[in-house]
Amino acid sequence: MTLLTADALGLLLKNAISSNSMRLGRVVHARIFKTLDSPPPPFLANYLINFYSKLDKPESARIVLRLTPSRNVVSWTSLISGLVHNGHFSSALFEFIEMRRDGVFPNEFTFPCVFKATASLRVPFTGKQIHALAVKCGRILDVFGGCSCFDMYCKSRLKEDARKLFDEIPERNLETWNAFMSNSVMDGSFREAIGAFVEFRRIGGNPNSITFCAFLNACSDGLLLSLGEQLQGLMFRIGFDRDVSVCNGLIDFYGKCKQVRCSEVVFGEMGTKNAVSWCSLVAAYVQNHEDEKASMLYRRSRKEIVETSDFMISSGLSACAGMAGLELGRSIHGHAVKACVERTIFVGSALVDMYGKCGCIEDSEQAFDEMPEKNLVTLNSLIGGYAHQGQVDMALALFEKMAPRGRGPSPNYMTFVSLLSACSRAGAVETGMKIFDSMKSIYSIEPGAEHYSCVVDMLGRAGMVERAYELIKKMPIKPTISVWGALQNACRMHGKQHLGILAAENLFKLDPKDSGNHVLLSNTFAAAGRWAEANSVREEMKGVGIKKGTGYSWITVKNQVHAFQAKDKSHIMNKEIQTTLTKLRNEMEAAGYKPDLKLSLYDLEEEEKAAEVAHHSEKLALAFGLVALPLGIPIRITKNLRICGDCHSFFKFVSKLHLCFSSSGGFSPAIPSSPIIVTNQKPPSHHHTPSIFVNNFNSLYDHLSVSSPLHRSGATFTTSKSADTGSDSDIGEDDDEEDNSAAVSKILSGGKAIMKHIDSSDPYRDFGNSMREMIEARDLRRDIVVDREYLHELLFCYLSLNPKHTHRFIVSAFADTLLWLLSPSPSPSSSPEKENYLSQSI
Repeated sequence: MTLLTADALGLLLKNAISSNSMRLGRVVHARIFKTLDSPPPPFLANYLINFYSKLDKPESARIVLRLTPSRNVVSWTSLISGLVHNGHFSSALFEFIEMRRDGVFPNEFTFPCVFKATASLRVPFTGKQIHALAVKCGRILDVFGGCSCFDMYCKSRLKEDARKLFDEIPERNLETWNAFMSNSVMDGSFREAIGAFVEFRRIGGNPNSITFCAFLNACSDGLLLSLGEQLQGLMFRIGFDRDVSVCNGLIDFYGKCKQVRCSEVVFGEMGTKNAVSWCSLVAAYVQNHEDEKASMLYRRSRKEIVETSDFMISSGLSACAGMAGLELGRSIHGHAVKACVERTIFVGSALVDMYGKCGCIEDSEQAFDEMPEKNLVTLNSLIGGYAHQGQVDMALALFEKMAPRGRGPSPNYMTFVSLLSACSRAGAVETGMKIFDSMKSIYSIEPGAEHYSCVVDMLGRAGMVERAYELIKKMPIKPTISVWGALQNACRMHGKQHLGILAAENLFKLDPKDSGNHVLLSNTFAAAGRWAEANSVREEMKGVGIKKGTGYSWITVKNQVHAFQAKDKSHIMNKEIQTTLTKLRNEMEAAGYKPDLKLSLYDLEEEEKAAEVAHHSEKLALAFGLVALPLGIPIRITKNLRICGDCHSFFKFVSKLHLCFSSSGGFSPAIPSSPIIVTNQKPPSHHHTPSIFVNNFNSLYDHLSVSSPLHRSGATFTTSKSADTGSDSDIGEDDDEEDNSAAVSKILSGGKAIMKHIDSSDPYRDFGNSMREMIEARDLRRDIVVDREYLHELLFCYLSLNPKHTHRFIVSAFADTLLWLLSPSPSPSSSPEKENYLSQSI
């Protein structure tokens, strides 16, 4: 066997470090121990120390160091460098002290490592001591040592000391200038970063990709679009237009400057894209409220097999939160679980925010509780979720846990925006005013325009319109559009025409082209019966070319978006929608509901006003949801405009009466009703929602919804007679009704057996037994697709499962079994279209 020389063994150790191979390094160490004299040559000992410390085996590195009799500065620096490389900053400082006790003086490579450790630990006193030692050793004038010391002062927020040291460095290299610009941007001093870049160019400096990225970040923070565009021209001249990191910075810069089309161009022209490129464009879409595009780009990234990161997933969740896309958000949540990043601070906070904005406050709380580490953003997200639901008590209880009363972080600007919004929605005026007054007196936070908007809205909702106006007059800052808009809406609600006109005049000055301001003033006149003034405002809008945006309400069923306008009769199921609306109205009028005719915006007869109010877009969407969705599924309606007062009362009556559309076409108070959730978002650009993943849940949902009228081609729908006559609905009748009912009863008994295993100690085993019971009860003669009651019962069983178990394995097991159960047996009567649909769904 050929013996390797010491130099060859040293090269093998270098290769083990570069390839991050612990096995190779240990083999080489064993060969050194076996073939060379003990102790090994000093340079091999240094190689071993460097190998073990860089591969995060500090104890092994320390043992080799102790066994080396001729320890020198390279030996100690190798250990300290490896500890800093792996984030063991306190241990690095301890070893530096031991090195000094050993009488070894640090060199130009030791000081940068120690300065980085002190900067990471934020211990400026220790950093100043090391700085003094560097001055004594004559190493502070070294370009690497001086740059590291400067970076330490910047990260320790000692700006004056950092600037003084920067001016004293005799020779500033590119890294020094990059450190100055990067730290200035991180400190919020973007103008200093821009000035440093200009000075760097004046002395003939040649920037690199880090320089360009730092300058772009400075332009992004200051929204300096023109300066950033000039920098892009310099990039083309120097040849950095194809650099991936620089292009990523450009995407981010244009997105923050509201030029998302430029971000798209940069992204499209990139030859090589990495995960940061995709994430930057998704974030740019989210920042510009183009959430649908963000979700579709996220889908593309999954198809392109882009590397998953917590930043990408949190951006996708933010897009779902912006457009209230609950099912989409749940799919991304599943992706986060698969990638094992669901409990990171970024993804966890985004989950809390997404579920809160989608109206699922229980899921938001569960995501919050499961996070091992929480920060201020996480707390603000949950407080915002409570505010979205008007749960002011829960929001205040969480606020009490924050400093100085609790042990949590101190509240910031956004915390008080969420709290005041919660008080506004809940009508807690006294509590809201106390919180508003405490901002400056207790927390030293100066109220901004958002806080004043929330307070004006809170007072306006409570009928204190004059008090709200007095608050506006006393504002230390200029009232914004949101402040005057909140006052004008309050004037419309409470009939304060004189203040409403005043608010409208100020709105016209701030934003004369916004159609919403004109429409709100017209509605204020209409609510007061001043039809001439209302028509005059609308005529004025036509005269200046301002068009009112169309009001839409849309609801998603089976990954298909169904959009409605007021008095819309174009839907394919219009007959069923109108029948459902009529039944709802009759039931509710019997319970005391009266439509608010003041919300009719035109001078019409009473009956015409009632007909107009009765066919608002959100009511049509609600009726469609009751017809198309299975029982127990929440009805989620999204609007691009604020819901009117009559529709709000209408929805409350529907929820209060617990009315639900049954399979027979009537109303069944005995069956739990579907929760109704309405959110305000932008209208969809096209009538479909991207399905990110084809997973078991979506396939299961497709099959469970197959019995809805949407997917019963050729079926007729008639209103059933009363239960007293004993007649049934015309839906899905056949000659084998008794046989099918018997089979359904057997399988339902197996489905209900699931319920007893919710709190089982071994739910997987018991759940499997229950599913086997269902399979054994299967009757091949049944036609399960047309039996809606059976499907609804299965869905109730599914929804009643323990959520803790559902997130792990029960959804998958239940879905797989049901997909087999619900696959209809081939028969001559089955249509090719239905067979093709089922095969595609599976």
